[in-house]
Amino acid sequence: MILFALPALAHVPIIWLAGPSDYCEVLAGTIGNDFVMLEPGEYHGPCRFDAALSDVPVELTTVQSLDPANPAVFVGTTSDVVLELGGERVILLALTFRGLPDGVDAVRIDAPREAWLRSVTFEDVAGTALRAEGESLHVVDTGFRDVGTAMAFGCGGGCPTAADLSNNVVAGARVALEVANDGVVGARDDVYAAETGVSSKGTVALDGLLIDASTVGLSLGGPAVVTASVVRGPVAVHTEPDATGVVLVGDTFLGVLDLAGWSDDSRMTNSALDRDLPTLPPSSLANRGCPDAGTCFVDAAVLDVYPVTDGPLATGGAPDAAASADWCGFPRRDPPTIGAFEHVGPGSYGPLPLGPKRDLECGLSEPDPPTDSAPVDDHTGASPSAHSGADPVSPPVVAPPDPSGCACGAVSQPSGTASLALAAVVLLAWSGRGVARADRLGRSS
Repeated sequence: MILFALPALAHVPIIWLAGPSDYCEVLAGTIGNDFVMLEPGEYHGPCRFDAALSDVPVELTTVQSLDPANPAVFVGTTSDVVLELGGERVILLALTFRGLPDGVDAVRIDAPREAWLRSVTFEDVAGTALRAEGESLHVVDTGFRDVGTAMAFGCGGGCPTAADLSNNVVAGARVALEVANDGVVGARDDVYAAETGVSSKGTVALDGLLIDASTVGLSLGGPAVVTASVVRGPVAVHTEPDATGVVLVGDTFLGVLDLAGWSDDSRMTNSALDRDLPTLPPSSLANRGCPDAGTCFVDAAVLDVYPVTDGPLATGGAPDAAASADWCGFPRRDPPTIGAFEHVGPGSYGPLPLGPKRDLECGLSEPDPPTDSAPVDDHTGASPSAHSGADPVSPPVVAPPDPSGCACGAVSQPSGTASLALAAVVLLAWSGRGVARADRLGRSS
C-alpha cells in the first residue's frame, strides 16, 4: 500500500487596509503571511499585537505604511507603551513614532520568536524608542532622532535576548544602545551620536561602528569584541573578575581609556589612540598612542581620522583574525595599518558623517598599487566586490537616505518578506479579491 502525504500549504496571505481608528483590531485578526497596510494618518496606542501562525513555521506577518512617503505616524498613547509585539514572526516597515513623552516605550517587543524593524523612524521620543527581548531580533536601516534611549535589549535577568543591528543611525540620545546582562547583541555599521554610545552589561560584538559621545563612548561590563570602529568619547571596561574578556582590535579611540576592569584574557591589538597609551594587558600587541594627534590623523578634531601618509600608523601593525576588514570594508593588509582605517592611498575621506555610513564614499583618487584581490564586504548585504586598487571603490547605489536619518538602502529582506514595492504591486493585483478592509475582518472583499 502506498500512502501519499500532501505537503502542508501555507496560509494564503490577505492584505488588510487599516486606519487609525481600527488598526489594532485588524492586527488581532491576522494570520502569518498577512500584510497590514496602514493608511496615512496619526495613530494612538496602546496596541498589543501577538503575531500568529497558521501551520507553517516560516510565515511572517508584515505591518507597514501603505505609502512610505506619507507614513503612518504613531503620536500618542494612554499607557506606558504605544505598540507592543509578541507571538511569532513579525516585521515592522516604514513606520514613524513621534512626539512621545518620557516613561513611554514607542515599541516594546516581548519575547516573540523573531521580529524585525526596518526603515522605522523614531523622532522626539523622550522615553525608550525600542525596548526588546526575544530569541531573534533584527533592527536594520532604522533612524533615531532626539530620543531618550534608542535601543534597550534584555530585561536584566530571566529573559535571554539575542539581537543583530545594522546600518542604523542615532542622531541625539541619552543612550544609543543599552544591553542588559542577559542580552547578546551584534551591531555592524551603526552610527551613534549620543551622550552615551554603548552601555553594556551583557555580551556585544561591535564592528565598523562610528560613535560620537559627549559623556561615555563605550561602557563595557561584560564580554565584548570591538573591531574596526571609531569611538570619540571615554571608554571604560569594568567586567567582573571571572567574566570573559574584552577584545579591541583595529579601532581608533579619541578619548580616555579606563581599563581597570580588564580580565587576564582581554587584549587590545592594532588600535590607535589620540593620546599616550595606558598600561595594557600582556597579550596586547601593536597599538599606537598619538599624543600629537596631527602626526597620526588628518584632522581628529572634525572626525577625519584617516591615517596620515607615512605617519606612525602606517608601520608596525599586527594582523589579527578578529578584524579582517577596516571601517570601510577594505581588506586588511599584512601588516595592517594601525587604527580603524587601512591606508589605501594618499589623501583623506574627509570628516566622517554622523549619518548613514553610505553617505561617505570610501574611495580615494590615488590609491596605492594593488596588493591582493580579497573581496570587500561593504556591509550592505550586497555581494562583495574585489578591490583591485586601480580605481576608487564606491558604495553600491542605494536609495537616497531618509531625511530623518534613516539609512534606507539595499539590505536584504528577511526570508518570506516582500519589499515595499512588491507589496504595492501585490496590493494592486489583489484589488477586489484578496484585499480585506478593516470592517470585514476575516473575510475577503
